[in-house]
Amino acid sequence: MWLVRATTRRIPPLRLWRSLDANPAATALVGDSFTDIEAAHSAGVASIGYANKPGKRDRMTDLRAGVVIESMADLALSLRAHAVTPEV
Repeated sequence: MWLVRATTRRIPPLRLWRSLDANPAATALVGDSFTDIEAAHSAGVASIGYANKPGKRDRMTDLRAGVVIESMADLALSLRAHAVTPEV
């Protein structure tokens, strides 16, 4: 699993995942802006909306974010619950 902090304005998500040789089907974009959700859809990856301000939850839901969270603790719990253990 890759955790990368990038801004969708500087590095297009699809180019970023290709440079990391990441599998888009196993990738998600976590974003706090509406353009982040749209970028995830354009790149064909799952989207997680971070609704860090009032009103964002409804708008991100309207934009079809896969999941909308309101705290980074929610993200950490979700990642922990879905962690993949590599075979050794």
